[in-house]
Parts: sequence; C-alpha cells; structure tokens
Amino acid sequence: MLENIVQKFTKPNYKELACEVLDIGPVEEKGNLIYLYNPFMWFDEHDDNDFVMINMNMVNKLGLGKGGMIALTSDAGTMNIRYRVDDMPDGLILAAKKLPVATGWTTIVSTEAV
Repeated sequence: MLENIVQKFTKPNYKELACEVLDIGPVEEKGNLIYLYNPFMWFDEHDDNDFVMINMNMVNKLGLGKGGMIALTSDAGTMNIRYRVDDMPDGLILAAKKLPVATGWTTIVSTEAV
C-alpha cells in the first residue's frame, strides 16, 4: 500500500516512445540508400563526405575496381559517386550526407559501375 502511494507521487510523467522496425531488406538489382545525420550537417561546416558506404558483396557483384565510382539511379535522377567498402548488410548503401538522388531519408536506388 505504501509503495503505491510513493509511486503515485514520485513516478515521473513522460510519454513512452514507440519505435518501428523498417523493412529495408535487399531488393533484386537495387539497393536501399540511407543518409545519416552528422555534426557537420548541423552546423553548416565544410563536409568532405562525398562517398557512399557499400559492402564487398556489392563491389564484387557490380565489378567495381579500386578508386572507381558507382552510379546511383532513383526517381530523382542519376549521379556518380565514390564508394568505400565497409562491413554492412547486403543491399544497404549508406551516405553521410543527403545526395541529390535521395527522395527521403531512405530511397531505393539501382546501382551500376562507372
């Protein structure tokens, strides 16, 4: 009884946030482009993150060479950009800044070697 009274007067009032899991699995011959926020975007500082991160399976599948570029195509257009190989799930393409081909913070793009 005393515990209920104490909780009634001391329990903080806040809303619990609900999180959703996005279904961003790999799409045949396409990838999911996701751009991430970083401190350089917040403060209008110079940003040299002009590359995307992909995994080694995508590099092999597209036949990309060291120092080459990858072409990303979406409903918003096409662009060529440098890439960096990182340990990530298949079909995921991460960018540290918003690219012109992005239509939202997650965009389905088709890829090819340049």
